[in-house]
Amino acid sequence: MDGQLIDRDHPRLESAVNVLAKTYDMITDPEFKEYEDILTAKSHLTGKKINRFCHIHQSIVDLLARGDTRGN
Repeated sequence: MDGQLIDRDHPRLESAVNVLAKTYDMITDPEFKEYEDILTAKSHLTGKKINRFCHIHQSIVDLLARGDTRGN
């Protein structure tokens, strides 16, 4: 980061790690069921539902879905 090698538990990465963790929590929380289509994607490798942040984008639609911030 900024030309320096850092560990994955570096304090400057904490907010990004927290956001990713929150998306995993939201996927399993019934309160956020209406957002399932923006929190998950279908893997083109396995056909299984995966976290959108782990998805390899296959189209412009995939990229737009990753940036969808409905309700925010």
